[in-house]
Amino acid sequence: MSCLARRSLHRRRAGVALALVLVGAASVARADERSAAESFRVGTAAYALGDYRAAALAFEACYREQAHAASLYNAGQSWAAAGALPRAADAYAAALRAEGLNEAQATSARAHLRAYETSLGRVEVTAPAGTLVALEHVDRASAPLLVHVTPGEHAVRAVLADGQAITKIARVGPGERITITFPTPAKQEQQAPPASQASAPRGGEARPHAGPSGLLVLGWSAIGGAGLAGGAAIFLGARGLAARDAFDASGHTDQAARDRAASLRVWTNVTWATAGALGAAGVVLLLVAPSRPAVKASVSLGGAAVSGSF
Repeated sequence: MSCLARRSLHRRRAGVALALVLVGAASVARADERSAAESFRVGTAAYALGDYRAAALAFEACYREQAHAASLYNAGQSWAAAGALPRAADAYAAALRAEGLNEAQATSARAHLRAYETSLGRVEVTAPAGTLVALEHVDRASAPLLVHVTPGEHAVRAVLADGQAITKIARVGPGERITITFPTPAKQEQQAPPASQASAPRGGEARPHAGPSGLLVLGWSAIGGAGLAGGAAIFLGARGLAARDAFDASGHTDQAARDRAASLRVWTNVTWATAGALGAAGVVLLLVAPSRPAVKASVSLGGAAVSGSF
C-alpha cells in the first residue's frame, strides 16, 4: 500500500465525515424509497459504530434500491475505512461513472482513486453479451467490466449466455491494467422439429394448460421471503440481546460482547428492512396481477407458508 493510501486510510479511521445525501426520485416506487432510506440509516449507524464493512454493504444496497452516486461514494468511504482498498476503488469509480456527486465529493473520489491505483491492479473483462463474470469480490456481474484487485494471480470465471463456463487466470502487478477476453460461443444451427411435432394439435388432443400468473407467483414468493426474513430478524435480535446481557454481566468490561451486540443490532435492522421491502413488493405484485388466486398465507417465527389453487 502506498504512503498516500495509508494516510488516506488513517484519516478515514480517524473519522472522515460521510456524505449523508439521499435524493428521492419520483420514478422510484414508494417501497423502494422506504427500503433505500432504511438501508441508508443502517449504513450511517454502522459507520458510527465502527462496523465499516456492514456500513459499506448497506450503502451499496441503498444504491441498488434508489440509484444515487452519493450512496456509492459513502460505500467507498466505508470500504476504505475497513481496509478493503480494491472494493473502495471500485465504489469510487462507480460513483464517478454514475455522476451526481457534488464538486467536493467528485474531487475526493478522483484523488483517492488515483492514490489506490498506484498499488492495486486492474483487470478489464470483455465477453459476449449476456456473460456473467466472477472475480474476487465481484460475483455474477455483467461483462464488460473493470475490477480493482490486489497484485497477484486471480481466477476469472465467466458463464456465457449458452451456459458454458470458462475460467482464466489473470496475473497483474501494482499499477498494472490487463485485459481478459472470453470468446464468442459458436452458433448452433437450429434444426426443424419433426413434422409430427411441428403440426398443430388436432381436435380431441390435450392442449397445454396455462400456468399461474408470473406476477402472482412472484408476489406470494416475496411475501414468503418477508416471513423468513422476519424470523431471521427475530433470531438475530435475540442473539443481540443475549450479547448485550453478557456485556452488562461483565461489568461493561467484555469488549468482545459489546462489539458482538453492536454488530448483531445492525444486522437485525438490515434484516427487518429486507423483510419490510419484500412484504411491500409482494403486496404491490398481488395488487397489479391480472387475477387473484384463492391462496392462504401464514407467517410464524419459523417462516412462512403459502397454499391454495390458481
